[in-house]
Amino acid sequence: MTSAEFRRRARGWISGLAIVGAALVVAVLSSCTSGAALTLSASSVPLKEEIAKLAADYQKSKGFRISLADVHSAPRGTVISIGWSFFTVKNDAKVAPLSNEKLLASGFRTALAFEQWARTEAGWREVPLLWDAWGIAFSPNEIALLPIGATFTEKDRALLLKARQGLLTPGGESGVRQSLFWFANTELPGDAALRGMLLGGVERSTPSSLLYFKSLAALSKDPVFSPGSFTMMKPDVENLARTAGVGPLFGSYQWLRSVQGAGRRDNRPLVYPQGLGYAMPVSILCGRVTGTGSSADRARDFLIWLLSGENQKILSTTSGYMAANFNAADLDLNSKGARDAAIGAARIVPIQPEPTEGSAAESWGSLLGRILARPADWERVLAERVGP
Repeated sequence: MTSAEFRRRARGWISGLAIVGAALVVAVLSSCTSGAALTLSASSVPLKEEIAKLAADYQKSKGFRISLADVHSAPRGTVISIGWSFFTVKNDAKVAPLSNEKLLASGFRTALAFEQWARTEAGWREVPLLWDAWGIAFSPNEIALLPIGATFTEKDRALLLKARQGLLTPGGESGVRQSLFWFANTELPGDAALRGMLLGGVERSTPSSLLYFKSLAALSKDPVFSPGSFTMMKPDVENLARTAGVGPLFGSYQWLRSVQGAGRRDNRPLVYPQGLGYAMPVSILCGRVTGTGSSADRARDFLIWLLSGENQKILSTTSGYMAANFNAADLDLNSKGARDAAIGAARIVPIQPEPTEGSAAESWGSLLGRILARPADWERVLAERVGP
């Protein structure tokens, strides 16, 4: 090989190495800058701050960039969305399902009814992170009036009436109205009918559905509820609990455990008839990923990381909501009772406690509010156009 030929080949090797080096630099930079946007629609400030802190910790340890984004904006690329679940399109092509195998390997276990809600054949279209149950809070003396058990049903109302124990509830809240809509001794409709009723379909006008609307209207004068309950908001009830003696309360577990001045209270979640079992009204804070490629894979890993026992305890303690990973520690005996009730539930009924303006959940909550405001005209209210 001549010196000229050697120099020519050397220049080729150097050029090739430069190209490879440049490619490696681009790949490294690309991996550093790739990431996901994180949106959180729940209103709890402590919860938002804690999730943001955990996202920052994850970014630092795993090198995966997670940037906070406005829930009302439309971020490009991979997005991690965390919010209260309602009915969604199960075959949404934009959703990147989470692998059931990965979730099981991580130690995640939850109620079968939750799995049936969130899983599809392709995987988990959204994964439960935290949850809330709706039911009754009693003092130890009051709860002794009810049969031994972990739940509260419409049949138990007769015992409250006999003991002259009226339920006080913030019935002006959308979540309360939604949970009480099925408060009747009638079996819950099938999934298709349930979906149609909540999303404004023709299912609302069937004879069986009309019975539920009629029952809701009757609640406004039901003596089992304290007078004025269905015009009250949470601050109204909280004020009464601080300044006056109040009886049993109805609301969500997270809210009931935060009410001050009412002394010790034990919770029993509300359930509805369902064949030989029961359905349960719950709110589920879910996380889902939209996007493709490696960033979507790493975004899913972040959600799985949030489901670890340690992180579930942090999120649960911070927010007051219950851990959706049933292998995580309970907050207290009441949350254990709610968890046991969820394990025994055949189905869940989704409650959207903070429906966004223009959403199907907002339309549903608004309709129920109109019926409770005009119970004598419930049929006319139902016939009116109510939509997003």
